[in-house]
Amino acid sequence: MDIKLIIKETIEQINGLDSTNHYNERYLHHYFSKIVQDVCPISFSSDVGLHPEWATFIKKDREYARYLFNGQHYIPAEENGSAGFIDFAIGKAERPKYAIEFKLSRKLNQEGVIFDYMKLFDKRSPFSEVFSVIVYYGHKSESKLCKVNILNQCIKEAQYRLSNLFVLRPHHFHVIEIIKGRVVNHLYSSDTLIFKNL
Repeated sequence: MDIKLIIKETIEQINGLDSTNHYNERYLHHYFSKIVQDVCPISFSSDVGLHPEWATFIKKDREYARYLFNGQHYIPAEENGSAGFIDFAIGKAERPKYAIEFKLSRKLNQEGVIFDYMKLFDKRSPFSEVFSVIVYYGHKSESKLCKVNILNQCIKEAQYRLSNLFVLRPHHFHVIEIIKGRVVNHLYSSDTLIFKNL
């Protein structure tokens, strides 16, 4: 399965988003899930397939990564804390190969972005390759938050919080800003932890 191709097809659809309408992240989830299930469906008789809302921790079943909200932001946890949830994992339920996170919003929530990056780069989880697609839309002018330096800071902060739990995995991170139905920013990071304009 070529996840990069599926992400590309999803982004092509996003590029036509009518930013005057109201959308939420579930639109992306359902679109992506429909495409993936043609190749790798959800299965109730096998542990291999598409796994929505994959938990990074299930006591006595799947004990990978736990996180704690310390009143200001998320941090890795050892004994206390709870699971992080990955929008989609693909592969064997216990050791999925791919992890995918989506955001589609009128607000760019930096803490949410940092937490997604933490979950994707946490060495306690078994992923081989990780993906993130963030879509920010519906404003009259370009955001000061949807910039290379801000997104690079989000990755650095995720790395800082993880500390020795950080692992550099092959990753494909997209941040897309749409104004009046037109893509005005498409930022991308792959393998270098540095965002660049596409």
